[in-house]
Amino acid sequence: MEALFVGAGTIIQAIGPWMAIALAIGAPVAVGSIVSKLTFGSYALHRNKYILVSTLTIAALLFLVVSISVVVLGQWG
Repeated sequence: MEALFVGAGTIIQAIGPWMAIALAIGAPVAVGSIVSKLTFGSYALHRNKYILVSTLTIAALLFLVVSISVVVLGQWG
C-alpha cells in the first residue's frame, strides 16, 4: 500500500497536482464511456453493463480520493 502512495506521489509531482486530479476524474469517465458504448449494443450484456459501470465508478472515486490525499499529504507533509 505504501508503494502505491509513493508511486502516486511521484506521478503527481511529475505532472502537477491539478493535472493529476483532472486525470483521476477524466480517465475513468473515458474508460466507462468506451466500455458502455461497446457493451450497449449487446442485449445479453445489458445487465452486466450496469455492474461494470458501477464498478468503474467506485474505482474512479477510490482513485480520486487516493490522488487528492496524496496531493494534500504531499503539500502539508
